[in-house]
Amino acid sequence: MKKKILIALACLSMLGCTAPEQDETVIGPETEPAVEPEPVVEPEPEKPKTILETAEIRTIIWNGQDVGNYSVAWADSSICTEEALTEWYFDYVEANSLWYGIIIYTDQGNEDFGILGSEGYVSIGVPIGTDENGNVSCLDTSDAIKYIASGGVLVRVS
Repeated sequence: MKKKILIALACLSMLGCTAPEQDETVIGPETEPAVEPEPVVEPEPEKPKTILETAEIRTIIWNGQDVGNYSVAWADSSICTEEALTEWYFDYVEANSLWYGIIIYTDQGNEDFGILGSEGYVSIGVPIGTDENGNVSCLDTSDAIKYIASGGVLVRVS
């Protein structure tokens, strides 16, 4: 019996079979090499678009006549900072010689409000609607936070 065990061990050593080291993977007819799972990549949350990315210029129609241009943009109220509004008013509304610019808030529950920029003023928190000619416009500025737009800056007045 001892002789058979010694012969079996001798045969195994001649075939090069040894016990696997701890870091080696044993691959046999029924096993596959270990495959590292691909890391899960979470998609980046969508960043709110800037005011200028959503702005479009429209024609003002009054009594069937084209009387000028205005702009409508859509933005989350959280990105409507003084800095963003300064850029929007001076670099877009004034630079394009628009009669006025409107920003409609996209936040849930805030869609009927926005910002009006016109004739040297920016009014925040104004109700927005569509007039009888189909123009998007401000309905009232009495409760708005108002800024004077002058010399490239906005100065709060109320």
